[in-house]
Amino acid sequence: MEYSLGLGMMSGTSCDGLDLAFCKFESSRAGVEFFKTATYPNALRERLLRVMQMGAAELLLFENEFTAFSAKAVSAAMDESGLKPDFIGAHGHTVFHRPESNFTFQMLNGGMLSGLTGLPVVCDFRRQDVALGGQGAPLVPIGDRLLFLDFDACINLGGVANVSFMKSEKPSAFDICPANLILNELAHRMGMPFDRNGTVAASGRVIPELIDRLSKLEYYALPPPKSIGREWFETVFYANFPEGKAEVRDLLATATTHIADIIAGTLNSLDPGSKVLATGGGAFNGYLMQLLREKSHCEMPPADPLLIEAKEALIFALLGRLRLLGENNVLHEITGAEMSVCAGAVYLP
Repeated sequence: MEYSLGLGMMSGTSCDGLDLAFCKFESSRAGVEFFKTATYPNALRERLLRVMQMGAAELLLFENEFTAFSAKAVSAAMDESGLKPDFIGAHGHTVFHRPESNFTFQMLNGGMLSGLTGLPVVCDFRRQDVALGGQGAPLVPIGDRLLFLDFDACINLGGVANVSFMKSEKPSAFDICPANLILNELAHRMGMPFDRNGTVAASGRVIPELIDRLSKLEYYALPPPKSIGREWFETVFYANFPEGKAEVRDLLATATTHIADIIAGTLNSLDPGSKVLATGGGAFNGYLMQLLREKSHCEMPPADPLLIEAKEALIFALLGRLRLLGENNVLHEITGAEMSVCAGAVYLP
């Protein structure tokens, strides 16, 4: 079987919704046939945000609840699109990511999802790589190298910003810094789900001492392979943003500037004029993109809005397809593992 129509599912650290991308694969090409984000109800989102604090039994029950929501989202998307995929490639929702302690956990009951949808499901892509000494992240670079070789680098501006360098002699990809994780957390203090277009951040004042403190965080000096989990974000990064110490708009201005500084510094290792593809929710943040273009000497042409939204889900469909075809889908050169692997747990209906 060629597995030519896949459904990629992605739930990011921003906890805004479940991305579903129906993807057509032909030879070395892939296209998105239909895309939808199933928005999380407020109660589900609030539980996702505190999932790390749950006890074992509560977590397992919540995993089933999350999986049931995912199955209903798949069914609704199939009805709306008129498409029936050959398989699902699902990231799940990251609860824990501590590769230095040899574990990572992406919440999703793959067997339950397969049973409820009647479709083959491939999930749990990270744990085999972590067991082999890798970071289990980022997983997207193999898709970047197979599908987006017109670019010198790809950056994803999701909850965490990450980069894939496409044409370097040695493959390199890693998490750069928090992105929408911090911007959305600060926007929530103002009663907003996010800072649309970066409008509030653009009206604020950058706090120099906070910029200086953030720039000195140890993570930024580490060489790749490296990755960021929510644990590090909450205990190390977010701890620099206490409530009541500054106007939220100033914190947003500072965080946005910091993100642009760190990403631009990373991209400026490329030759001037290098072509960079920017996707993920942060690519819709006009102020962040303005700062990135000002601080970087690379070219960042506007991407297709559909690709901006769907790229990560598209690549998880690709990862699932490669697993079903028995081909390696996690690269040890990227993650630091002992070897590349054909990763993912497969559940058949």
